[in-house]
Amino acid sequence: MSVEETVVDPAPPAVETPPAEAPPVVETQPDASTDRDDKGRFRNPVQPRIDELTRKVRENEREAAFWRARAEAAEKPPAPPPEKPTPDKYDDYGAYVEALTDFKAEEKAKAVLKADREQQAETKQTETRQSTWQTRKAEAAKSIPDIDAVLSASEVPLSAAVQTELLDSELGPQIAYHLDKHPELAEKLNGMTDRQVAREIGRLEATIGTTAPAAATTDDMPEPEPAPVITKKTTAAPPPVKPIGQGRSTAVDLSKASMDDYVKARVAQGASWARR
Repeated sequence: MSVEETVVDPAPPAVETPPAEAPPVVETQPDASTDRDDKGRFRNPVQPRIDELTRKVRENEREAAFWRARAEAAEKPPAPPPEKPTPDKYDDYGAYVEALTDFKAEEKAKAVLKADREQQAETKQTETRQSTWQTRKAEAAKSIPDIDAVLSASEVPLSAAVQTELLDSELGPQIAYHLDKHPELAEKLNGMTDRQVAREIGRLEATIGTTAPAAATTDDMPEPEPAPVITKKTTAAPPPVKPIGQGRSTAVDLSKASMDDYVKARVAQGASWARR
């Protein structure tokens, strides 16, 4: 067989397989709020926690500094008062005169301010006492209907020490009512010292607090201690009220005034109730 007759089967055509499709590329953008800053640098994931702790530490430091300053200010002794200028500390007499003038003006301003504060405190205390007295009298009127009329028209004299103690007493109106009904007891109290008066008013409080005031008698009341023998009797009553009006005197004799009149007169005088 010749070469020409040799039959060679052709190879089957190659099957072309389509190339596998690559997965789509998804472009991801970095989260600028968490991963990177505005300049593209990676953020520290623990930085927010560090910032929070730093803020709290600074707040604690500021609070500690505040209380430390308060404590130091409380322990710091008050500054000494300024010394009065003297000529030997100044080379120029004019500078000395100017410093002395400023010193006197400052001292006068301080005195005026102090007096104003004391007057305000005194006025407030006086108003409080008067209001308290009226409140107590209104409460006492629930069991003593005629207490207001009796105290307003009372002619039983009471010393300044007795009236001051009545103003301080929670049962002051009831005791004043009882003294009006028993002027002999009021007379004994008027002859006592301030300390004895305070003690006897306390005993009257204990008695009247458990006894109806209108039904009380001198036998029910404790016998006051005898007053000490005084060769020269001086009165502790305050000066009379300054007259008000066109030449007419409105002075009130506080030693003979009723309790209500005494309170009104002392308020008009601007009395310092804290002083005895």
